[in-house]
Amino acid sequence: MRKKILFIGHISNAKLREHLELRSFSCENKFREFLGFIQVQIFDVGAWNTVFCDIFSRHGEYEFYVVSFHYGMKKKIQRFDENGVHYIFLKQNLSLIQIIINKFTHYVEKNDYKNYQRKVLQAITGIDPVLVILCGAENPIYSASVLDIPKKPIFVIIQTLLSSKKRIEMNVGSEYRRDVEKRIIKHANYFGTNDNEEINYIKSINPKAKIYSFVFPTFIPPLYNNEKKESDFVFYARGISKFKGIEDALDAFAIVKQQHPHIIMNVIGSCSLSYLDILKKKCDNLNILNNVNFCGFFNSMEDAFRQVQKSRCILVPGITASLNSTIREGMFMRIPTVCYETEATKIINKDNKCLFTAITGDVPGLASQMRFVINNVSDVSRIVSNALEYAQTHFGINAVEASLMDTIHSVLND
Repeated sequence: MRKKILFIGHISNAKLREHLELRSFSCENKFREFLGFIQVQIFDVGAWNTVFCDIFSRHGEYEFYVVSFHYGMKKKIQRFDENGVHYIFLKQNLSLIQIIINKFTHYVEKNDYKNYQRKVLQAITGIDPVLVILCGAENPIYSASVLDIPKKPIFVIIQTLLSSKKRIEMNVGSEYRRDVEKRIIKHANYFGTNDNEEINYIKSINPKAKIYSFVFPTFIPPLYNNEKKESDFVFYARGISKFKGIEDALDAFAIVKQQHPHIIMNVIGSCSLSYLDILKKKCDNLNILNNVNFCGFFNSMEDAFRQVQKSRCILVPGITASLNSTIREGMFMRIPTVCYETEATKIINKDNKCLFTAITGDVPGLASQMRFVINNVSDVSRIVSNALEYAQTHFGINAVEASLMDTIHSVLND
């Protein structure tokens, strides 16, 4: 009999949505528009978890069960198989009235997401896994469920550590979510990360934890070689925010624009209407409003990558993460990438320069790297080749698969 492994994480892509009955949000979105709320869209989520599931499908020696919440489901639960993997999707969304009430009362947090935890525990009844894998402790909608799973080895893949110093300084996440993260770290047995700050924090909370060096997966973007370049720089993220680096990116772009008045920057991703207004006012004050295109959010990863590849250089000066997925994606897309220097980028650049980096917070340094990309085509081409080679070796599917399966074998044999 094959050993059963339970994977809990957040995932959605076009292939999986073909199996789900999803409702229309047309009426609700009209009401949201009237209230000034962001409209509901169903989009790809957790590209890295798509990579994990592809790996699961190639390892028939185990029976993998994937549990995820999904917005917009008509039914409370849907089960189906895809490529030999068992999927269990649970209805995530609150009604619009519940969302408004929760905004002011925080009743979901006050109840410790118990309703969500019950849904997971009911859904996995009878599976009896030999191992539970949790991808991301920071989102209590799904992560808190592992706190009620007793006497099972739990392997937590660190996705975003809300308790990191920089995220606390920038008020990323809430005290409640950090508390849930801390409880999960105390409760779990095994962890996967390469980041020293994350390792030190885990050890401070759970001294007996076993931590594995882990290659976090990258959804490798398709290449659209025939795309006409329409901008010089692109900033992109699923959620546009200060900690993702958008404000520093605009400041640096404004410096470069002084010498190159006709350059263009695209901004891809979503944010609140109020924050978008703040960013547009910032652009106006920097005299770059006519040089910056806010392209909005793309529901499909492929559509987003196609738009990214219409730019000559990726600019993603993230402030809180050691290595954002956008940097790895840029390396695979063969596009020069400008970012802030971190522990991870130092390792990447150690033997051969692959990324164009500036010290975190050094906006003029960012601008200098951007000017270098504009003015040194042949050197940039060589560095882009270095980046692709490094990405294929260290972030490619073979490296991720070996890391994941070796870790699973080690945990099960512990």
